[in-house]
Amino acid sequence: MDDLQQDLTGLRALRADAPRPDRARLAAGRARLHQAATGAARGRRFRADWRLAAAGVAATLTVAALLAADVVGGGAGGTRVADPAARPGYTATARLGSAADGKDLGDAAKLLRQAADTVEQTPVPTPHDGQWIYTRYVDAGRIDGGPEPRESESWTAYDDPSYAARKEYRLLRSLPDDPERVKKKVRTLEEGRPDSETSAQYDFRLLGGLSQAFPTDPEGRAKVLRAMATLPGITAARVTDNLGRKAVAIGQGTVRKKGFTEFQLLYDPETFAPLGERGIAGYDAEPDADDKDGWKAGDVLSTHALVDQALVDEDGQRP
Repeated sequence: MDDLQQDLTGLRALRADAPRPDRARLAAGRARLHQAATGAARGRRFRADWRLAAAGVAATLTVAALLAADVVGGGAGGTRVADPAARPGYTATARLGSAADGKDLGDAAKLLRQAADTVEQTPVPTPHDGQWIYTRYVDAGRIDGGPEPRESESWTAYDDPSYAARKEYRLLRSLPDDPERVKKKVRTLEEGRPDSETSAQYDFRLLGGLSQAFPTDPEGRAKVLRAMATLPGITAARVTDNLGRKAVAIGQGTVRKKGFTEFQLLYDPETFAPLGERGIAGYDAEPDADDKDGWKAGDVLSTHALVDQALVDEDGQRP
């Protein structure tokens, strides 16, 4: 409990009248990492779908496809591999690590509730039509031995009807106070729960996506965090991501349970600003012709690390 309280010192220190940040707060990118159950015939490959889990998105792609493409088009703006020389900053490492590298923070529900108290008082930019969402991120994975980490940046119109940002923002502003009603309303984002997910995993994925949505409404995001705190099996650990940043990882404790890999959300330990997502192996896998290294339950198999996100006025503009 002492470690938990220490990690929350920065959260409690923030004030409602804190200066407005000079760039938009970090938040998860459009690509939501989502790992479905690995119930394929062979029962051991990590080729399950990593879906774009934001509301209304039907496209599904594998991590390998995401990392292999130099340009990912679609919608207004699009995504391209960043020029490291043009955007100095974090450098991705090839080591993804293991969930065992972290330190348990104890009462995850209490941490989420305390984080919500601070988040709802944090100044954030208010979006408007005509703006663009700039995102810079690094993806890495271990499929077929693992491609090198890829740093990319994207621009998407906030009012693009094919993009969920404006819909998510309006939903956040309309959420009720009661956590059970929040969960019920958030479930309307999708037509129904996939057979590959339990009810708790379904709620965690939808709520987790909204907790990292950008742009965000602070009061709505706080309500989402309080709803997440009511989910069974929630865990919290202090970890280091593959960019070397300290983070709090929120998961569901599904490793070694029913073959699921665990979907974890990463947040800054002081401000609870979103830092990205990662997938943790839920079972041991021996090397074979397709997966030459194999892995152990708890190994980090794929990450989506957010480096920066902001509202800008033009396509191609950087904050």
